Amino acid sequence: MKPIYLDINFFGPHEHSIIDFRKLDESPIFLIGGDTGAGKSTIFDAMTFALFGSTTSEREAKEMRSQFAEGTDTTKVIFYFEQNGKIFKVERTPEQFLARKRGTGFTKKAPTANLSIVDEVNGVEVESIATKPVNVGNAISEILNLTADQFKKIILLPQNDFSEFLKSNTADKEKILKKIFGTQLFTDFTIKLKDHYDQATSKAQDFETKIQNQLSASIWSDEEKAQLKDIDNDQLNDTLERFVTVRQSNLDEAKKAEQVKLAAKKKTDATYQKALDISKKFDQLTEYQTQYQDHITNQADNINQKQTHISELQWAQPLQETVRDLERLEKDQTDTLNNEKNLEQKSQLSHKNLTAAQAKTTELTNQQADFDEKNKQAQKLAVLITKVQEIETIKKSLSQLQPRFEKITKTVQTKSQELTTINDSIQAKNEELSKYQDFPNQKDKLVQERSDFIDQFSPLETDRQNAADAVAKTQNKLKKLHADLDEKTKLFEDAKKDYQEKIQTRQSLMIAQLRQELVDGEACAVCGSTDHPYAKKAAVADEKELRKSMDAVDNSQKVFAAKETDLKNIQQTIQEVSDEFDQQQQKAVSTQIALSTHYTQEVANTSVELPQQFDLAAIKDTFQENINQLNIKIQTSQKLTQEIKDLENKLNHQQQLLNQDKSELDKLTAQIQTREKDLQTKSADLSDSTTTSQQLIKQKNELVSVYEKFQKELKSAQDAVHKNEINYSNNQTKLTDTQGQLDKLTTNLRNLSDKLHQALNADNAKTNDRNLLDRWILELSQNQLNKLQNDVTSYQKEKEILTNDITKITAQLKDQTKPDIIVLKQAKDEAEQNHLNAAKQTDSFSRDLKEATQNFEQVQKILQAQGNFTKELAAITSLYNIVTGKDGNENKLKLETYVVQNYLLKILNYANRKFLSILSNDRYYFQLSTQSTNKQRDHGLDINIYDRQTNATRSSDTLSGGETFIAALSIALSLSEVVQSSSNGVQIDALFIDEGFGSLDEETLNEAMKALTEIGQNRMVGVISHIESMKQSIGQQLLVQKVGNGKSTIKIITK
Repeated sequence: MKPIYLDINFFGPHEHSIIDFRKLDESPIFLIGGDTGAGKSTIFDAMTFALFGSTTSEREAKEMRSQFAEGTDTTKVIFYFEQNGKIFKVERTPEQFLARKRGTGFTKKAPTANLSIVDEVNGVEVESIATKPVNVGNAISEILNLTADQFKKIILLPQNDFSEFLKSNTADKEKILKKIFGTQLFTDFTIKLKDHYDQATSKAQDFETKIQNQLSASIWSDEEKAQLKDIDNDQLNDTLERFVTVRQSNLDEAKKAEQVKLAAKKKTDATYQKALDISKKFDQLTEYQTQYQDHITNQADNINQKQTHISELQWAQPLQETVRDLERLEKDQTDTLNNEKNLEQKSQLSHKNLTAAQAKTTELTNQQADFDEKNKQAQKLAVLITKVQEIETIKKSLSQLQPRFEKITKTVQTKSQELTTINDSIQAKNEELSKYQDFPNQKDKLVQERSDFIDQFSPLETDRQNAADAVAKTQNKLKKLHADLDEKTKLFEDAKKDYQEKIQTRQSLMIAQLRQELVDGEACAVCGSTDHPYAKKAAVADEKELRKSMDAVDNSQKVFAAKETDLKNIQQTIQEVSDEFDQQQQKAVSTQIALSTHYTQEVANTSVELPQQFDLAAIKDTFQENINQLNIKIQTSQKLTQEIKDLENKLNHQQQLLNQDKSELDKLTAQIQTREKDLQTKSADLSDSTTTSQQLIKQKNELVSVYEKFQKELKSAQDAVHKNEINYSNNQTKLTDTQGQLDKLTTNLRNLSDKLHQALNADNAKTNDRNLLDRWILELSQNQLNKLQNDVTSYQKEKEILTNDITKITAQLKDQTKPDIIVLKQAKDEAEQNHLNAAKQTDSFSRDLKEATQNFEQVQKILQAQGNFTKELAAITSLYNIVTGKDGNENKLKLETYVVQNYLLKILNYANRKFLSILSNDRYYFQLSTQSTNKQRDHGLDINIYDRQTNATRSSDTLSGGETFIAALSIALSLSEVVQSSSNGVQIDALFIDEGFGSLDEETLNEAMKALTEIGQNRMVGVISHIESMKQSIGQQLLVQKVGNGKSTIKIITK
């Protein structure tokens, strides 16, 4: 990441500061200098805020809003930087309170952020990447391949956090180094390997589980399961094969027995089936004979009656249409007669109505002249109404204008008084505001005094706190060591007791062995005596137990010696740590005395009353309390200023309103004068000005209403005459037509009646009764003829079929007797049951054999797969143990840590060779610690310091403030160089350092400047420092200067 351009607005002391980093390329290093508290570190805060939304300190982003910012001023940072050949622009605002666009007061604005790729500074946007604060932060981390914390440890080294990477634990270092050197590949490999390892171990367990599931299957008997439980996997094959062979023999015997039963079943089955066929035919013959009696013999009379009725209906069928036409004509004749009567009545009524309408029309026509005169009077009134309405409109307009004229006159007077009151308020507030003019300067001085005081005592407080922390840390270490001493002392006593007990056991067994070898009359190999009085009282000797006891003594002796060594080592360590604790206590006391002495001297020179005892937090609170009091007064002055602006705006607004009201008053005056002149002119044309337009409209409407009513009555009478003439003519025409239809219907009706009478009296007539004929015709309409014919046809067909069936079965049963089905069924069922039992037995043995064979084959497959998988499991387990640090290296390092350790060694070796040896006058040398600082398994990246003067290695935590700065600077510079030269590392094109150089002597400072200059040959290096020699030696500088009222400016200086 290479900075290009930074635009800071109302952020800290910067109202509007711009840094064009492109102008700082002339020298390998540039200095950020200026007054204390002017806002040098705020530049780093601005870059960090723009990228990640946070600052380099514990201050929240919203706290960085300038105290002098007004309600309309927006806090915003714009940062351009280059990465991988692309120019990125990030723009971000924090949470802040801004003045409302409408009304008064403030509104809370949420933080915003925008990230894009541009063609150049202030150029065209090429691609939008993110538009929300969270998304911008995530995108920046992906682009830089660094988080905010890692950015502050690698590229931007904030004040007081400079040594964080040096003293961080293995886990924290590993996260940073993995990120910047791009070793995620090894992490991914480890994760995938663990998945393979977990799958392999699970698969191995699955093999055993599957074998046990097969062996515990229900196919095996309890006796067989007992046998399988006591054998190993290599004997499973033979044992299961033997079990399968026994089941095959059982199946063969069962199949033979089943064949015998099957032959007997088939024989009885055939006999029974033949008997069933004969018995069925006897039953069918009986059933056919019964059906013939019921359906043929018993129904013969009924069928004869139906055949007679069929001939009757067939005779009546041709007369069906004649009867239907006769009935229709009789109905039409009745309807026509009724219609003729109605038409005669309507004709008489229409003639009467026509006569009345003609008389009414004549009466109204005689009144036409009177009503025409009334219509002329109404037209004259319409002209007069228009003139009267114009006069009334003018009067109404005057009555409406007069109240408005009086109201606007009063309003002009009121607003004139309000303007006077506002002017008085503005003058009073300006006088009050003059009392608050000096408070911003007082605040600037107090802020500067606080900054100088804290800058002066922060290093002393840091030294004191470091000394106190070192004492507390060493004290905790001593406490843990004493606890370990108690534990190791107990372990030592237990080991010693165990060793003594095992020696006694060995001696007892050796004596017993010796006594067992004694022979009466022969000399003892130990004492030479031939008398052995205790030989029979000894315990029974056991050579195997003796050897076991001797081995136990040897093992116990080794444990005892190890515990004794551990005890001596921890006692020695306690002594060394106790000496270190005494030294640290002395150092802590001396730093406390130095701090207290200097504080007592300086506290008398401050402008605020500070605590008697040094307490940095209380001191900051005291300064802040006084600053807050000044802030309240400044806020009061700002509030007064805003109130004055509001009153001035109100004054201008009220003046505009007053001018508008005066203009409206002039307009109303002119309108009133015009209306009065028009009223006078139009009133002169009227002879009678007392009658209103409404009265005239009423008279006119009455005349118009009377005339219109007359016209409607006349029109209605004329329409009635015309309508009645038409009705009378239509009724006469319809009556004539109806009488002609009635004559025609009478003739047709007479002809059909004669035709039907001839048919009923003919010789072949089935009846001469008209009612009976109507009933037969009704049956024909209900389809009774077809039903009767179908009944006769079905009867004859059924008679033919039954006769044929009875004749056929009688011939088949000639010389046959009906068999005993029950006896034959019992014999058949018995043979079937015998065969079924035999088949079930065979099926049971077959299933048993099949399941046993499948189980046996499954076990063979599992055993074969398990054997093939053994080598794969061993290889994966070995590789996993090496990668996870359980095996393969003495330090038990994980692969990820081992890879990162190599990068760290490159960094430390480069730092030793290029920086630390020079900056420490060849005294210090970086080394990797062989033991973890927290005694956990994950270690390998802890850094120790080898001191050539004392020829001893110690923790980096024991370095003084200046020594820590030298060591941390060496690692930071080396890290920058090594990462830059790494093909897959994070791109580091800039390095920024905030303070820390003041703890170096002149010679070390010169060497540090040479190192920074060398680093600056291929990347941007910027430092913040107050050291005068650095100001004189560095060619390009960013000068941050205070300009009053809490504001600062930035300018580039080239020497």
